[in-house]
Amino acid sequence: QPLPLTDAQHFMDTTAQTKGARLQWLTSDAQLETIGQILGAGDRLRLLSPVMHAEMMSELRWTPEEGTSTRDGLDVRTLELNPTDLAGMRISSGWPVMQLVGAFGGGKSLEKLAKKSIAASAAVGLLTMQSARPADYVTGGRAMQRLWLTATARGYAFQPMTALLYLFARLRRGAGFSAPEQDELSALRDRYERLFDVPAGAGEMLLFRLARAAPPTARSLRRRVDEVLTFSD
Repeated sequence: QPLPLTDAQHFMDTTAQTKGARLQWLTSDAQLETIGQILGAGDRLRLLSPVMHAEMMSELRWTPEEGTSTRDGLDVRTLELNPTDLAGMRISSGWPVMQLVGAFGGGKSLEKLAKKSIAASAAVGLLTMQSARPADYVTGGRAMQRLWLTATARGYAFQPMTALLYLFARLRRGAGFSAPEQDELSALRDRYERLFDVPAGAGEMLLFRLARAAPPTARSLRRRVDEVLTFSD
């Protein structure tokens, strides 16, 4: 369902309550198709990188029992995958498979999930701050929570799409990419900046999508408070 203008403006008004925060929307079919392509290509690069693949798969919890025992990570049920996509995710979880795919220059099918998700979205948003100092990320986090709570109150499903921003941040630092990966990411960044106005030095807080969706069928567990905080008498 398209994002009504009244809702889009309400979200922007909510964001404006945080000094320095800015919210931009992609809502047209052409814009959503393009950002879906960019996100899909980012997912492919992530899954074909040995380091990023290992990091991503270490976060997944494949069974309810595993999720209950660790109480962290991402329960795969929360991804709401259909049986075909879940089978593809399981195949992709093995690095030897991905290594072979990369060696043959394949992996286009790894882009499909992001494209499907964006095609089913009402809009894609980008939350930025004027600068990228540590304090801006704290303030930007407050803006993000206001935005997320507002979306929930208005009946929207809210999904962060942050992996792409992390890839771009690593690209700016020249960290951990081969020359072909740097070239592809640079091209993706050019396309991304034709969609969003991101001045030099701005802090990119959150890329996300909104959609109308049924309630989730599963929720990730979190560690108990006494496991992550220490209280003094």
